[in-house]
Amino acid sequence: MRLHQEKSKSPTEAERQGFTMLEVTLVLALTGLLLIGLLAGTAAAIQTQRYNDSVRSYAEYLRTVYSEVINPSSLGLGNSSNKNAIEGGNYAIYGKVLVFGYNYGSGASNEDDTRSVYSATLIGDANPPSITVNGFVNELAAVHTELFCGKRINGSEQASTLSRYEPTWQAELMQVNDSSHEPPLSINDRFKGTVIIARSPSSGAIHTIYTSKTYNLRDGCKSLEDSYAGQELKNDIAEFSQNPATASVKFYTEPVGFCIKSQNVSAGQYREVRIAEDGRNTSAISILNTDEDEQGRCR
Repeated sequence: MRLHQEKSKSPTEAERQGFTMLEVTLVLALTGLLLIGLLAGTAAAIQTQRYNDSVRSYAEYLRTVYSEVINPSSLGLGNSSNKNAIEGGNYAIYGKVLVFGYNYGSGASNEDDTRSVYSATLIGDANPPSITVNGFVNELAAVHTELFCGKRINGSEQASTLSRYEPTWQAELMQVNDSSHEPPLSINDRFKGTVIIARSPSSGAIHTIYTSKTYNLRDGCKSLEDSYAGQELKNDIAEFSQNPATASVKFYTEPVGFCIKSQNVSAGQYREVRIAEDGRNTSAISILNTDEDEQGRCR
């Protein structure tokens, strides 16, 4: 009888010593779901952080450019030279020219440079006659502004001021939505055009100018070569100053906005980096939060 009782208890004792296949499967499934959720959340956090880093990096790049306009670096002889020290006579540093989205064409080297920003220093007459013209573009025309792409200074060859910046983490610079602009702008289009950040020759105030035309700085502003890109820009500014209504290239003195696009965030979360039309310091560069985008410029 005792032996029979011990045998009848053994199945129950075996069940208490382990888990059924169903229980094991449920535990593994729940653990897998928790792990997937954790990894997905971590990946999303990393992507968001990278996006924010790309926005801040681009804003800091623009602040650096703005700072160089406020406190220009020497091209070899300070901010201005004595007569005939540089080919073309006296010069002064007025600002920076930035080109976005130039199309280098099929088969060109570094075609991905359409994502890059190329910049060069803007110079002009250091001692112009008294400026009486109205309008910032007219002032730039009056001092015959041009790009510094390498010249001979006091017998020494000076390198071009050409430089290149590329947004981090594969971010792209897109146009803001602005139907009132001429031509209209759309976030579906990559930012394309030329931005000039420069000091007024008469007042010293800093202004921002935009034109939808692009100039080939990469190939057209090289050390010790004729700057056809610089000459092209110089001619366009002169033509616009003479008759803005009929000029083939339009220049706008206005704030300039960039929507920072990334595959890592949804379109509704894109943020705008904006350059003010006028500014006294680097605070002219601002990053707008998505809730500040009341006009939907980056949506």
